[in-house]
Amino acid sequence: MNRLTITEEHNEHAEGLIVTSSETKYDALTIDTNTFFTHGMLLKHGILKQLEQFSDSPIKLIFPDVVFREIGKHLAEKISDVVRNVNATIKSAHQYLEVDEDTLSKFQIFFDIGSPENFSHTQLESFKIRCGARVITAKEYVDMHSLLELYFSTSYPFEDNGKKKNEFPDAIALLTLESWAAKNNFRVLAVSKDKGWNNYCKTSETIDCYEDLVEAISYLLSQTPSISQVFRQSIERIILEIQIALMDDSKSDSELNDRLGDVISEYVENSAPSIVADIDVDFDIEEARISYLSHTFVSRKYDLPTVKLVNLKDNKLVFNTRCEIFYVAEATCNFFVWNPIQKNRVLIESKQIYHDSSYITNVLISFDFDSPTLKLSELKLENIEIEDSIDYLDFGTLKPEITF
Repeated sequence: MNRLTITEEHNEHAEGLIVTSSETKYDALTIDTNTFFTHGMLLKHGILKQLEQFSDSPIKLIFPDVVFREIGKHLAEKISDVVRNVNATIKSAHQYLEVDEDTLSKFQIFFDIGSPENFSHTQLESFKIRCGARVITAKEYVDMHSLLELYFSTSYPFEDNGKKKNEFPDAIALLTLESWAAKNNFRVLAVSKDKGWNNYCKTSETIDCYEDLVEAISYLLSQTPSISQVFRQSIERIILEIQIALMDDSKSDSELNDRLGDVISEYVENSAPSIVADIDVDFDIEEARISYLSHTFVSRKYDLPTVKLVNLKDNKLVFNTRCEIFYVAEATCNFFVWNPIQKNRVLIESKQIYHDSSYITNVLISFDFDSPTLKLSELKLENIEIEDSIDYLDFGTLKPEITF
């Protein structure tokens, strides 16, 4: 049996939905912790939300308990960071904007979530229910002898790099999956960019590995038996129409391109990223103003933008494409020195600073449809979602013109 480790650059099933009998059929999908990081730990948005379609699917969504607990731990850390930043902003509003404490306390109550660990546990359990996911335990499926054999023989996922002990969670997760799949006579599709996971799956009899979640979901949808050949061909035609539309908006569907342009520009200009700069003196940077410049869609095959079907449920089609968004940010940087006599900061200079850059994000395009034989012009554009935001603005090294 051919082993599969499929990267975004080399996926032979990159476009279309038609599946031949020679292609591998999977019974279950599993995703590692870093893939959740890649998609921002956004359980109700973006690509991770598309996992909800597996709630009543013959393909099971499974998580080894060690992975599920790691996701919960990192989600709690993310929530804790958000709450800490919100509280810091509220404190700044009282200090600098002179908003009274009573007003701020009424606002702050919305972010009183109690323990981040308990809150993340509730969020993750809700996600598991929405997706119909199952958590399988290492206690039930992992043989300690097999685990130690992998460790002492430096077999994947363990690597001879001096950090073998850090790879125990990966080994436990993979042995759990392998044993569960063998017991149920299932074939599992794993999603991970981790080298250890990929190399382990190359020799596994029950687990194959994709590096990209979008690719994995698209492939699993292609093996859905209930999709008629006519409907498959309709979807392939729609994918091609979307690709052509994204490649040349002057000759294509105006509603799609108009909406995409509006959504992308509004999303970028409403971003509130953190600001990074290398400055040796006392300073503050006023809130940056971000201006959208342009966008282009990531292409791979025949110079057409990459478009994947990632959800097909309840008369809804959701496609994913990758978009590079270009922007420029402008802010005012104020430099200060300390006055030891009056014991206060003294403004010595203000200067405008600029940062232009780009970032790549998933863009999800949702359509409603009524007929299984359709064209792009017959679909109702329902929603456009940008998955990733600008995390931070790096203005580099800054210094005042005035020196002392």
